[in-house]
Amino acid sequence: MIWKVIGIAFIVNAAFIGWALYSAPLMPDDYDLKEEDIWPADEWPDNIYDEEDEDCPEPNDSLKEAAKNFKNANKEN
Repeated sequence: MIWKVIGIAFIVNAAFIGWALYSAPLMPDDYDLKEEDIWPADEWPDNIYDEEDEDCPEPNDSLKEAAKNFKNANKEN
């Protein structure tokens, strides 16, 4: 008896998922973008660090320092 209930629940669930996929709205091709919504590359905002920027920290500086301290601590023992 329990297997019949599980089987019916599985079929109902599969039918619901199939119906949901079939009736789902499709994405538009243009996403309603207008020409003025697209920034040319030379007008992008300047919020990215420059390569020569000295205030820009290296992402792994603290990790390198911690590894160096760990390595030195193990040498002393």
